[in-house]
Amino acid sequence: MRLPWKLFGWLGRTVDFLGLQGWPLLS
Repeated sequence: MRLPWKLFGWLGRTVDFLGLQGWPLLS
């Protein structure tokens, strides 16, 4: 299975965003 590097970059930024600012909203 091959995924585009841009997808990984987008996922990484989303995870960082959720980790830094989304955590309080989720918990």
